[in-house]
Amino acid sequence: LSGTIGEPGQATRGRRVQKTMRPLERLRRKAWNMRFLRTAVLLASSILITPCIVRAEDGGNLIENPGFEDGEVNLDKSGSANSRWSWGKSVFAEVGRSTAEKHSGAFSLHLKDTSTGGTNDTIGWRMSSEELNKTRGKAIRFSGWIKKTKGEEGVCISVWIKKADGQVISKCAGPEASGLGDWNSYSVTVEVPDDTQLLQAALLCANGFGNTGEAYFDDLELKVVGEV
Repeated sequence: LSGTIGEPGQATRGRRVQKTMRPLERLRRKAWNMRFLRTAVLLASSILITPCIVRAEDGGNLIENPGFEDGEVNLDKSGSANSRWSWGKSVFAEVGRSTAEKHSGAFSLHLKDTSTGGTNDTIGWRMSSEELNKTRGKAIRFSGWIKKTKGEEGVCISVWIKKADGQVISKCAGPEASGLGDWNSYSVTVEVPDDTQLLQAALLCANGFGNTGEAYFDDLELKVVGEV
């Protein structure tokens, strides 16, 4: 009889011990769950955010204000260190932002070249030393929209590279001689040699000595597109 009474008594004491353990166990489990949740949130944040930063750094448009919407476009004939677009000794009848024609937004860049002299008139965007250091040994693509309004040939976008030994690499693309009146997109892709000393993205409305022409340029893009 005492054994029979004792067994339920032991079971009862066991249940009481379990009841006193459960709050502690719940606290431990809650603390562990909180640590796990914080870790999961940090991992998810790093997975979602990091790739976006990498893509922006590796594939972003190097040309600021590509549609010439900002009035502070830094068009500078002298080609000073503070200018991104300059035309130096080139002689344009007109060069500047325009609302007369645009592919998107409210503005485009208008070029008019009436000179038949010995200067191949060009307006160029020069890559900085820091940008060039990140670009050597890679392929770049320069693209943009062009609307030619006058001229037979020579309206184009171009990439101009000068190597350490003085060799020049140049590539351009633009409308055909009869291509007047419509906005069209053009692009050039160039491999940037490891010994490149100067790289310039250029716009021309009368490429070739003695040519004349007029055109509008908009929505330019210069970006790294891959390893060579």
